[in-house]
Amino acid sequence: MISEQQLKQYKEWGLHLIPLKDDTKKPVSKPYWKKNGKGKLEKDYSWKWDEDKNYLKFSDEELLQAQRIGINHDACSMIDVDCDVIEGSQFMSELPETLTIGRKEPDGKIIVRKKLYFADGFIKHKQYKHDDEVIIEQLAHTHSWCFGDDRIILNNVKPIRLDQAQINQLVSTIKKINAWSVMTRLMPKQGSRDQFYLTLAGTLARETDWSPEESERFIEVLADHHGENVRKVLEKVQRQYNNLEENKDVWGVKHLAELLHVKSLKCIDEIRPAQENNKQLITLKLGEFLTKEYPKTEYLQYPITGRGKIVQVWANAGHGKTWFCLEWACAIANGQDFLKWKYAEGKKPEPYPVLYVEGEMS
Repeated sequence: MISEQQLKQYKEWGLHLIPLKDDTKKPVSKPYWKKNGKGKLEKDYSWKWDEDKNYLKFSDEELLQAQRIGINHDACSMIDVDCDVIEGSQFMSELPETLTIGRKEPDGKIIVRKKLYFADGFIKHKQYKHDDEVIIEQLAHTHSWCFGDDRIILNNVKPIRLDQAQINQLVSTIKKINAWSVMTRLMPKQGSRDQFYLTLAGTLARETDWSPEESERFIEVLADHHGENVRKVLEKVQRQYNNLEENKDVWGVKHLAELLHVKSLKCIDEIRPAQENNKQLITLKLGEFLTKEYPKTEYLQYPITGRGKIVQVWANAGHGKTWFCLEWACAIANGQDFLKWKYAEGKKPEPYPVLYVEGEMS
């Protein structure tokens, strides 16, 4: 539970608080009235927003009585870096200092769990995993459990605000924390790590577009947290970059995975240059094309509006293309049927944001 003083402080900071259900991370829902398909009002429940996209607010009394308190990200333009594993806690200090939440482990140890930031820019909600276990998350457009129960405030300051360039840097650091955490979990025992660091240095030289200095910093952080002779370890980085320039053999991610006894290292895929993550254009024979299974199209208004689909509207000048498209856009934005095209069967009508760009007018 939080105190009245804490509640006042959080509201002054601009946090949009929501009560969570006891013993879960799920938000408490509130009733509101919405129009059904026949235009009649009916009761619905939500924790995020109502039919008109107004963010639902909870009273001070509701918040003070809650055992657990969360934050609605969209309502206050907030992002949350959430570390799910104990190996990653030690690397959370690499992120900018801000409001920081910890958690008490069964053995009494307190770990850094999450750091929260206001965002003047966009960040994608994403989980970084190893063997299907979530290592670290960048939480956006959802909610976070931040206060109450076993949550501990480690740095009680107003969250700092990040612009888009700082958000991009934040994501880069999150990917590194993911890799540091996985390397920590898989690292060989003390006394047999020379080959590990040499192979890791080669992997960074071969698989990333980092400068030698950035790779040195990555390995320095990892080595320092494990009590290594940092200077000795860093010599391996420049050596591998030199070997690569001289077209000498340099171990890469395949050898690193073999050394760590895993089939693959997705954490290395995450820090590769973006273009290397893109699938190459491939061609299919006619028989392969006809038998290839594609993901089912998700329709809003069937079959005119589908996710990831392009639709062309054609008519002679002055026949109403603009009005047609504006009405269509409004129907999408309001989560409604459009003319004869009904909402997909079994799909709950839901409003979606629409951007309409007019390119003809002077």
